[in-house]
Formats: sequence, structure tokens, C-alpha cells
Amino acid sequence: MSIKSIAGKTRAYALDGLVWVCLCILLSTGFKNAQAVSECFNGMSLRFDSQISDEAAYQARQYSIKSGGENAFWPTFWREENTNVESGTARINALCIYYSGNASSIWPSEFQSGSTPGVTDKSGIALSTALASRLYGNSGIIGMSANIGDQAYTVRGIFASDDYIALVSAGDMPASQAWSAVELTGGGENATKEEAASYAISSGLGSADALITQAPASFAAFMANIPVYIMACYALGMLLGLFGKASRTAKSIGFYSLLLAFALLLPSLLNKLPEWMIPSKWSDFAFWQGLASNFSQAVKEYLRRPPSMRDSIGFSLLAKQAAISFASSMFALAACLRWPRRDRRQHG
Repeated sequence: MSIKSIAGKTRAYALDGLVWVCLCILLSTGFKNAQAVSECFNGMSLRFDSQISDEAAYQARQYSIKSGGENAFWPTFWREENTNVESGTARINALCIYYSGNASSIWPSEFQSGSTPGVTDKSGIALSTALASRLYGNSGIIGMSANIGDQAYTVRGIFASDDYIALVSAGDMPASQAWSAVELTGGGENATKEEAASYAISSGLGSADALITQAPASFAAFMANIPVYIMACYALGMLLGLFGKASRTAKSIGFYSLLLAFALLLPSLLNKLPEWMIPSKWSDFAFWQGLASNFSQAVKEYLRRPPSMRDSIGFSLLAKQAAISFASSMFALAACLRWPRRDRRQHG
């Protein structure tokens, strides 16, 4: 074997290694990003153009209590407002997210220290790392006092974010508050969009102007797995090629084994898709004809929602997911297409 041939094989193997390293990095990044998307879209979220009064919020909670049962929805009310947050020595304009209920359903972020203010805590506040650093420095922040207007709050926790954000508790039953968004928890494992919309009307909140579901999270998870599906299909093709050279009995065993594996994996694959993308009957041609219309309607509903920072972050992560999935899919295809060349190099 000549030196030129050895050098050529070395470069080819180095390129193979680079492709696989990039693919693994992109896959890991994609799965982490999909998890971040799922944290932004972790339940049913109702948005209202007109504000919800504290009385309407109280009546909605009373309706949830009377409904009872494990599958009853429970609302968390919130709104966003840009205002000044002050410490003893600094004043910073920040995005304040006022809430009444479960803060983790509104802003599910990793806490560096402390925790979100409790459900009944009317004087607690949680700050982003960026805001806390500007107000107090980098140590001894938990328990410090922060002021918003004439109201004094006690810092309960610090969560990871590069933006100036404060989670401000309004306690269990808000007074003189107005809300623009509602997060619904509960409702059962398979709660539907229609059930959430029905709850809003029945509880007295009225018809929501936008209803955001977990569909973006499901779609992000599906996109993160596309490179895996590509490599699985390639591996399946290689196995079918091997079976083509085997005996008739081996072909039958291999074929039915692949069918069984596909049947076992199909439910998990379908779970990655939003419900509106899965037909009740695969032979329903009307469903397939209306799929594009449903997709367009879903996009329009998300775009017309009242703007919020959490939604902006969530959809920017979704766009990032699309870019990562495209790049990782290209590397997955490259890895698959280079594999036969690897075999030829080994036997050449």
C-alpha cells in the first residue's frame, strides 16, 4: 500500500470521525433544546385580549373547587408589566410577571438558589440572575428586600436568565388585580383543547382569544428525533439488503421481526406529534386533505396571541430547534452515505 493511499484513507477516516462528532453534538443540543421548549409549553394556556378581574378569577377558582375530582382544571393567573425594581442602591427597569397560583407553570426555570414564592405568599419575589446581579451583586441575595413602587417584597429565589425578569407573587386570592393570561394545570393526562376552552366558558372567564397547547413541545420533540429516524431507516435498508442474500426462512424471520419492531416503536413515534396531526382513522382521506388547513390555522392562532416574553422565548427556541434539526439531519445523511465508502476502504 502506497503512502498516498494511506494518507487518503487517513483523511477519509478523519472526515468520518468529524461527521460523527458533529452529529453527536447536534443531537445532544437538539434534545436539550427540545426539553427547553417543553418547559415553555408545559400545559394549556389561555390568553385574553380583555383583562380578567380579580372577581372573575375568584369565581373561576370556586368553580374548580366545586367541580372537584382528579381531572378538574386549576387556574394560575398572570400578566406581564415592565416597571422599575429597586434595591437600596440600584433601580432597574425589568419585566415583572405578576402571578397568583403556581409559578412553575408560568416560568419553569432552573433556580440557582431559593425557590419561587409559595402559593399564599403575598410578599415574595424571585429574580433572574441578571437582575439580581445588577441590584445586589453576586452573594447574599436571598432574604433581601426589593421594592416595586410602594410595595416591598422579600427575595425568595434566584433563577437562571440573562434577561431582567422578576416573578412577583400576588398570593392565593388576589385583590385589585387584573390578569391577561391563565395557565391550566390538572384536567387529566389526556386533557384536550376543547375541554380547556369549555372550562374557560363554564367557569365564567369567557371565551379565550388564544389557546396555546403543548403542540409546540411535541413538534420540537419530533424534530429532535428526525436524525434518529433517518439513521434508523438507513439501518433498516441495510438489514433488508442482508436478508435479500439469506435463505427463504431467514428472509421470513427477518421481515416479520422488522414488522414487529416497527409496531412496537410506532406508539412512541406518534406520541412525538401533536394530536391534530394524527388521524383517528388512517383511511380518512378528508383528514389528510384538511391537514394543511389545520396546520395553517394552528400557526395563525399562535401568531395572533397577545405577546408575552415567555411565548417569545418559547417560539425562538422552536425556531432554533428547526435549525438544529436541519443541520443534524444533514450530518445524519452524510454519515449514512459515507458508511458504504467506509466498507469499501476496509476491503479495498
